[in-house]
Amino acid sequence: NEWLLGEANHESAPEAGNHKPAAGRAQYSQLLTLPAPGAQGRTLSLRMVPLAGEQKMLLAHDITEIDRVEAMRRDFVANVSHELRTPLTYITGGFELLADIVAQKVDIQDASASINLIRSGTQRLLRLAEQVVIYTELTSGLAKKQLDEFGECLPVLEIVENALAAVYPELRAHKLTLKTDHTDVENVEVYGLVRLLAGALYEIVRNAIAFSTEGGTIQLLVSRVEDFAQIVVIDHGCGIAESDLETVWEIMAQSNRQRLEQQGAGMGLPIVRQIMRLHGGEASLDSQLGRGTTV
Repeated sequence: NEWLLGEANHESAPEAGNHKPAAGRAQYSQLLTLPAPGAQGRTLSLRMVPLAGEQKMLLAHDITEIDRVEAMRRDFVANVSHELRTPLTYITGGFELLADIVAQKVDIQDASASINLIRSGTQRLLRLAEQVVIYTELTSGLAKKQLDEFGECLPVLEIVENALAAVYPELRAHKLTLKTDHTDVENVEVYGLVRLLAGALYEIVRNAIAFSTEGGTIQLLVSRVEDFAQIVVIDHGCGIAESDLETVWEIMAQSNRQRLEQQGAGMGLPIVRQIMRLHGGEASLDSQLGRGTTV
């Protein structure tokens, strides 16, 4: 601060009628960033602005939120770039194996392994692309604009049916049983976009599938609580440590080693929370390590 004022006070004001910048005037465009005194965790951006004569004004802007958003943007781009490598590696490996089969370097029976690699990589890549698109819509304000223009009253059971239609193949593949209870909600409606609301429920149920043991059971409970529709998904899988419960809401963050080994970029639950808040609701989670999770 003293350095900025001292340097600025050596500047001379331009003479009347002289529109050429004073010597060193370019220094006024330079920004000085420093921690805000007396406000821990806040960041200020300072700039000296010349006024008439020898007078100068020091402008201070609180850029804490700008810095935080910029850091999130950098982390997001870095994490997406990292997540792209795994499915692309699957796809590349699968094609290399197919090339060896064509060249008769390996047995033709190994073709199924390469096809599975390509399929797995492609599905993961498509899922990541879909999540990035939705996340961008939510953070850019586009989803809010769509809700304002195209939102409609939707039967809550219609949202549930849309979501479950997409997860039934995964339930069968993992030999899981889904038990539903939606008593007395036949006439309950919510205002929103079915694409986003069904997508949020899909993410929750898909997480429950991914972290459940084969042959287990997942519960889906739909009820009305005062003026809100409440949907609860319960699994009995690996669970989450108490110290990691808040981490799951951070974009592209995953909680523990066991969950990290599951396919996913850590975008599902943060997207769910943003969708719920966009529609005037909330998402919460309770979990015990080794006992399961309730969302």
